[in-house]
Amino acid sequence: MSTGSNDVKDDVKLLQLLNSIEEQFLTPYKKPEDLRNISSTTKLKDSTPIKELDKLASVLKAHCTKIGIVCKPGTFDSNHKVVFTEIQNFSRPLFYLLSLFPLFYSDKNCPKYFADQLDESALQLLDGLRDFIAELQERLKNDENASLDKERLTSVGKVFNACDSLSTCSRAGPHGILATILKDNMAIMDDTLNEIKEWLEEPDFSTNSDDVFLNFEDSESETEAEKEEFDQEKVYESIKSFFDGFTRKIKLIRLLVSTFRKTLVSKDFIPKKNQADTLDSLHISLKEIQLLLDEVVSTVQFEPKNFSTEEVKEEQAALAVVIKKVLALMNKLYEGDTKRKKWVEIWEIKFNELP
Repeated sequence: MSTGSNDVKDDVKLLQLLNSIEEQFLTPYKKPEDLRNISSTTKLKDSTPIKELDKLASVLKAHCTKIGIVCKPGTFDSNHKVVFTEIQNFSRPLFYLLSLFPLFYSDKNCPKYFADQLDESALQLLDGLRDFIAELQERLKNDENASLDKERLTSVGKVFNACDSLSTCSRAGPHGILATILKDNMAIMDDTLNEIKEWLEEPDFSTNSDDVFLNFEDSESETEAEKEEFDQEKVYESIKSFFDGFTRKIKLIRLLVSTFRKTLVSKDFIPKKNQADTLDSLHISLKEIQLLLDEVVSTVQFEPKNFSTEEVKEEQAALAVVIKKVLALMNKLYEGDTKRKKWVEIWEIKFNELP
């Protein structure tokens, strides 16, 4: 065990503190379910969970910066007393942070996707702290393990980034976090549109079926006459016609998502209480829409020689159902907002006009 200019007592106290943090915070909390089982009687006066979240994330980040300084290579071994103080100062707001989480879980205004993001950020913080604590424990027990220095800085960086993520959750709130998720959805839609464009520019009619699932005899008995029945130009025109119409649908859906996303972060949009279920349903439904869009495109591209609109009839029907649900949910969210409800109505008319 390293001593340097420190008393042995400082080494022992620091190691005891690290072991205590591991036992209190790291061993019990490794997955979202563990966080959901936290029992807390925390009550806030003249504040809210989301305000306290930002305060605690900022305090933790500040302490994380100090820990990074006192634990840097060449400094740690002669500063065990200071390291003890900084890590202890970090552990206190961490306790309050985890005690705060049950308030979000029980809040009817907190959507599941928002709580999930909190879980992800908290577990990232704990993972970084877990690595950091393990590195310091090893360092205290083995003075020769200099290779830990680089990893130590990496783990502190993980904690630092997790604090930023928690601050983002607090400042963006449920509506802002959903807006960020939808930005990613729109990027995927753009990728889908580009995929369609690229296929039309360079169509690929080679079979993508896995031969292991084909009947060998049927495959072998295919005649030249049957091969000639495939009219590539005709099939291409059929697929192009379908994709032209489907592209218009995707663009219109993207417009709907883009406009909704802007509404979520708009200053003139005043969220009402008890809308968590509506927001969660919108999150799930908009995600389902993206999956259906991708499924239609992949179905067409999988075996283009056998293309028929019947092949994607089921997906198209499912898409129409989900779109209708999304519009109903938006109208529910826009209750009392005549202007936005009118926009949704016009959008629906235009969408229904598409083939």
